Parts: sequence; structure tokens; C-alpha cells
Amino acid sequence: MRCFVVALLLGTCFAGTGLAGAGAQAADIAAHRAHYDLHLERGRGDVVAASGTMDFEITDACDAWAVRQRLRMQLTGRDGTESNMLSDYTTLESKDGGRLRFQLRQTNDGQVSEEIQGVATLSATGGEAKYTLPEVATKTLPAGTLLPMAHTNAVLTAAASGQKFVAVPLFDGTSADGAQNSTIVVASWDKAGKS
Repeated sequence: MRCFVVALLLGTCFAGTGLAGAGAQAADIAAHRAHYDLHLERGRGDVVAASGTMDFEITDACDAWAVRQRLRMQLTGRDGTESNMLSDYTTLESKDGGRLRFQLRQTNDGQVSEEIQGVATLSATGGEAKYTLPEVATKTLPAGTLLPMAHTNAVLTAAASGQKFVAVPLFDGTSADGAQNSTIVVASWDKAGKS
């Protein structure tokens, strides 16, 4: 039943595309939910105070990972004005790392300030992101691009094997500009459950 609910949220569950070498199954990622309370310790520039919450959930949804991140922030400016920001980011990524349905909606004081949605597909030679918002557009994704969960798995796998750097294009659907270069530095690695 959980898969059905998540599938309705994002439109549909989908069959994998058989993307070889994406490393999407390499690490053992577990479905989980986390809640964070956020507070600005020191203000700089125009923002003197900020507080809010972030809820993050990964759900095992049939043959895909469903991810939802919801960020709520209240910001206070140096002049005393307050603003409320809400960011709601949802994805459904095939477990083989070959397809991503993405949706981002951000509001400031109740007014929509940004909306991005679409579908990305990858193959061994690259891929494409087809946007329906903010406007209908297609962006080419370079060979080697990883989607968010496949990227997380690649970083965990690299860290577990002693690699200190991971540099690959990442497409997560949070920008209308297509894939972004990502460089991860692993400072240290302790296996879970190690004392």
C-alpha cells in the first residue's frame, strides 16, 4: 500500500531502465525519516535571525526510491521584517539510477517563488531532463551523470573502499539548468556499528 500512496504523489511507479554501472545497488540504503530543528547562531549581512524545521524522508517504493524534503524557515532581517519560506522537494528515482521524476515548489510569504518539475532519464552515454515547469524544455545530461540516490550510493561506496574524492555530474531536479558538477571530499569513514 505504501508504494501505491507514494506513486500517486508523484504520478506513477515505473519500471527500471537497466542503467548499467550507475552503482545504484552498491550501498545498503535503508528507508528512513528524519526531523531537524534549525536555528541561526549568528547573523551576518541582512539576516539577523532564522529558525525553522527540515523533514527528510526516504521511502522504499517498489522499484524506486521516493524522497521528500520539506524545509520551513522564518527569517528576520536587520530592519525587523520577517519572511516565511517553504521549500517542498519530492523525487521518485528508479533503483537502477536510470530515471527520476522530480518536483520542487518554493514559496515566500505564501507566494510561489520557484516551481520546477519534470522527468530525467539516463543511459550509459548520457541522458536528458524534460522539464514541464518553469517552462517546457529539454536539457542534455552528460555521460556519467548520476541521479540523487545513485549519487549517494556512489559516495558511500567510494568512502567504504577508501576513496577520498568523488567528482561526477549530478542531476537532482532542483535547478532548471540541468546537471551540475559535484565534488565530494571524504574526510573520514567509520562503518556503522563499529565501536
